[in-house]
Amino acid sequence: MVKELYSKNEIDEIKIAIKPYKNFYLESNRKPFYYLSISIIVYLISIYACKKSKYFVIFFSLVTIRFFMIFHDCCHNSFFKVTEEQHKLGLRGYNKIVAEILEPLVGFDEFKWRTCHAHHHEVHGNISEFDSSRTVISIREFNELNLFKKVGYRIFRTPFIFFPLV
Repeated sequence: MVKELYSKNEIDEIKIAIKPYKNFYLESNRKPFYYLSISIIVYLISIYACKKSKYFVIFFSLVTIRFFMIFHDCCHNSFFKVTEEQHKLGLRGYNKIVAEILEPLVGFDEFKWRTCHAHHHEVHGNISEFDSSRTVISIREFNELNLFKKVGYRIFRTPFIFFPLV
């Protein structure tokens, strides 16, 4: 039995209360452009370093992960400042532009990621709603699996296998 911490009405009230503060906390775009610029410089250096030694591939991979984090935040409209007026008009400022530029580097389509990932955040932790990106199953669901699927699930959830795949 799942114990609900909040009623549906309480959750709706919380969502309404935090909505005005979601995208408007950044003072300017100065810091995001600084972090993006540094990431681009480090990315170019890592490409050059990979030509010199194959061991720099790890460094290159870490920079690519940094780009994915920027992409992720852009898809949430939280990397660059979005004014309240832009938000009301459905505009996303520099977030959409940068996310689309980063698409080939991170291997995800901005629109698909933004819509699927937003749904994931809406239902994450609520086992009564289906989350297509869910990688964790309940104990009841695990116990209902056959032996082959149980072993496969345990292998897939091993950190050395799970994190490189995800």
